Amino acid sequence: MKKLIYFHGFGSSAASGTIKMLREKLNDFEVIAPDIPVDPTEALPFLKELCQREQPDVIAGTSMGGMYAQQMSGFYRICVNPAFYMSKTSKVLKVGTFEFFKPRLDGIKEFTITDDIIRHFAEMESKQFDGVTSEDCEKVWGMFGDNDSQVNCEDVFSRYYHHVVHFHGEHRLDEKAIDEILIVLIRQLALKQNNWDKVMKIANELETKIESAKATKDIYFPWKDVLHSMREYPEKVRVSETVCPICGKKCLEIYFSSPDWTWHNLCGRAGTMNICTDCIKQVDFHLELMN
Repeated sequence: MKKLIYFHGFGSSAASGTIKMLREKLNDFEVIAPDIPVDPTEALPFLKELCQREQPDVIAGTSMGGMYAQQMSGFYRICVNPAFYMSKTSKVLKVGTFEFFKPRLDGIKEFTITDDIIRHFAEMESKQFDGVTSEDCEKVWGMFGDNDSQVNCEDVFSRYYHHVVHFHGEHRLDEKAIDEILIVLIRQLALKQNNWDKVMKIANELETKIESAKATKDIYFPWKDVLHSMREYPEKVRVSETVCPICGKKCLEIYFSSPDWTWHNLCGRAGTMNICTDCIKQVDFHLELMN
């Protein structure tokens, strides 16, 4: 069974309506939804330990939960309207005692914000993007509502990551956005995760061979773009029926899509490509989409 861990937003709990909908619509997934500690000095290590122990296929978080999800390095993550700078959101994070939107699993109904907790948020926020790797860039998606009047961190997200999905909606997810966007994305990323390790190993070994052989002749597209597509679409990599004309072994079929700049300049290309990882050869390319 596939596994999803969901991080709720500020002032919410594991009893939120979003979690209830996720469990109903992802009935073939195990959906884990913890109550997140209020103080980030407790919350961040707690969530990292939880993810390491449970090894989810996908982690999703909304608002504050999206901020925490971003920091779960190594996993596929979805950050929905992430609130990366809670300490600067004075209308939300302020000193006082407040009620949770929904009672927590432990029955606690209220929480208290202190000056120390606000300082802890600021300290964590200053380091939250430290150590972002190229692998992370391929495994993190941002979902941003076009009518979010509470938080707008898309520009910050885009400095580090390039997978962005827009949806019609506000800061809090409604059922339409959950059904048509979030659920679809969770399922897509779970498929990627199932093939990720195997494809990454093949891509890394091929990259080493390419560098050693300086394979730049008789190619359809630059190898760096081919490798990027393998890592971008691991769920579409499979053993092909096409054989290499040099060694006679079965090729590897991948889905290739040219870099973003080519689509922006109306010269993008996408389709299936057969490659031989032994001969380091792009055997053929079948165009499926162009602009």
